[in-house]
Amino acid sequence: MKIAMCSPNMHIGGAEIDLRGMAIELKNGGHDVHVFAGGGGQLMQGYLDNGLTMRSGPPHNIDEDFDVMIVMGPEHNAAVMNNYKGPIVNFVANITPGYYSESIRDNFRIDAHIVDSQNTEERVRSIDPSATTQFWYFMAHPNILQEQTDNTNKFGQVGYDFVAGTLCAHRLVKYVPRLMDAFAKANIPNSVFLVAGNGPETENWKAHAARVLGDRCKFVGVVPPDRLGEFYGCCDVFMNQYVDFAGGRCLTVSEAAGAGCYIITNEHGGAKENILSGNGQVVDDNIFDYRVPMLLREVAALPEEIILDKDEEARAAYRDRYENRPDLAGWVTEFVRKHNAKS
Repeated sequence: MKIAMCSPNMHIGGAEIDLRGMAIELKNGGHDVHVFAGGGGQLMQGYLDNGLTMRSGPPHNIDEDFDVMIVMGPEHNAAVMNNYKGPIVNFVANITPGYYSESIRDNFRIDAHIVDSQNTEERVRSIDPSATTQFWYFMAHPNILQEQTDNTNKFGQVGYDFVAGTLCAHRLVKYVPRLMDAFAKANIPNSVFLVAGNGPETENWKAHAARVLGDRCKFVGVVPPDRLGEFYGCCDVFMNQYVDFAGGRCLTVSEAAGAGCYIITNEHGGAKENILSGNGQVVDDNIFDYRVPMLLREVAALPEEIILDKDEEARAAYRDRYENRPDLAGWVTEFVRKHNAKS
């Protein structure tokens, strides 16, 4: 089946990485996938390395005979969606209006939605109770589900008794200084906070870290895919904090949970769906600054054997979720068949 996938850009972000993973999974499922996206961006090489056909875009019109179109961000793909006559599937990566809203419902023809969390599906159905939805669970780097045995000091964590970490694009919406403040307040002996990733806020965050944590905070830069398991494996706790609650399931939180980290995050999108086997807590924003230091101290006080048991329980739960995820390639085939039969 020939599939057109349309995205406004190839910037690094959870939604864009999910879309790339979707394209790869559909290709591996036997489909002929063509990706139309604006700009080159850091994700381009990942598409090419997996043998996907890359096209400039988003286009105004698609003249070729595609069996189905999958879009992310309908308003950015308005021209091509309005000109395309075949079935259209919308990937709703989070609950912000750019992915789906009453305006998109009223102004675009969308025949089905792919959603990445129960929370996102509820958002879609609150807008259109009759919508056709398909849940899709994706893990960009499934190697993290294996126990990490590499104890090299890649991230400067060796020698510390307790390690917390976070990984994200360094933007205002990911309010890492709040995590630094909580970690400082916890005041755990011989501990370190690792900050991975980069972005426009990096220098501001480094200045804040110097004020509140001194040398107990280490910025480790962008973690390459083949070292993600090692990074998560370094962390006793993975921390996350959104300024708003619009996120979907949050790629890094789900990966960290799958790697066995104890998760501390505020409420956002599908946050609760990431915590399997009780290995973490979603903390109400109103008590975040008070509750998180307490949680950090509680986890730091646990005997190592209990932490290791909880880590393996979390990895096992995520392996089960990943290995038994819905067959997206098969769903697309069946969806198009049923759609065409009704036309």
